[in-house]
Amino acid sequence: MIKKILFLFCAVLLASVTLFYSSPQAQPSNTTKKTNSQLSAPLAPQLEFFAGVGYFHPSLKQWNDAIQKVNAEILANGAGNFQAFQQVKDGVVSDIEPGLVNFNTYAAQSATSQLEANPINHLGIRYYFSEKISLALSIAYLKNETSTSYSAAAQGTEIQWPHYGYSISDYLTISQEINSYPTLLTLYYQPPARLLGDRIHFYVGGGVGLYFSTLSTDISRNYTMDHSKGKANWPQVDISGDPLVADILSNIRAKANPFGYHVAAGLNMCYKNIFINIEFGYHLATAKFGEEDWTYFTRSFTQIKNFEGKNFNSASGQYETIYQETKKYFLEIPESAYDNLKMTKLDFSGILIKGGIGFSF
Repeated sequence: MIKKILFLFCAVLLASVTLFYSSPQAQPSNTTKKTNSQLSAPLAPQLEFFAGVGYFHPSLKQWNDAIQKVNAEILANGAGNFQAFQQVKDGVVSDIEPGLVNFNTYAAQSATSQLEANPINHLGIRYYFSEKISLALSIAYLKNETSTSYSAAAQGTEIQWPHYGYSISDYLTISQEINSYPTLLTLYYQPPARLLGDRIHFYVGGGVGLYFSTLSTDISRNYTMDHSKGKANWPQVDISGDPLVADILSNIRAKANPFGYHVAAGLNMCYKNIFINIEFGYHLATAKFGEEDWTYFTRSFTQIKNFEGKNFNSASGQYETIYQETKKYFLEIPESAYDNLKMTKLDFSGILIKGGIGFSF
């Protein structure tokens, strides 16, 4: 994507320079005499290079609504939809025992559940067809991100014999991020009204653009299962592979390149061939998604625990193993956890305020 943007930028730059050097120069007329003031007046610039920063506040309503719905579901009903935990015992695969994954409530640890206005950086080039009409190509970079974290803990005794005691904890984080590269082509009109002796110029404009964007949602869980503090049906229990501490990661990603429109108004404050500008604009663009546009990734976690129950043998004076079992745990976050986070459309429309500095020649 970056290569395409840079290629487009370089192509417009080359075309602008070509137009600049191929423009016919004004030839003096044999019958027209110019005054000294006319001869000393500076020529209107034909090329401008500019860069700056600003704030862009895209709507992103569908994504904000989705994450708020998911957050409300976690606080009300827990994170049961965010897990696919299984165990293998005696060669039989089954769901993990409910008590090992069911938490009564999740408490919010931190939350920034709205994707809001963020700084935007931009650079561009403008070509003047005349003193009043110009065309600009600009490229900007915007990053929006948000994250919500929850924690929960519980303890109890396994339902199945030999009734191991356990303690469990979970730290759940949902993170969202949008990286966007608005690439805009804008036609500007500069009215003849000037201020402060031709040093402040007002302008209006409008145009089209492509909003090259990458969207991602990450769900991570730091889950701990600890049997070491529990009890069973024997005086001594030895457990290897305990505690189980699982860092489980997953995410979905999609690319969006919506086509949009924008209008703008601003002013340039000029001094010789250097200028500072401020601009206000509104952008209108909506991206659409299908199920096939979302890519899912997960990194599962596997661990084996060996349990040994021992009784004390008074004759030998030692503990002897009288019960032994091995459990293998498979822990991952299923793709269904993202069902409410896969949008069919996303509104990029919003207000852009930016300022910059540049030079012309």
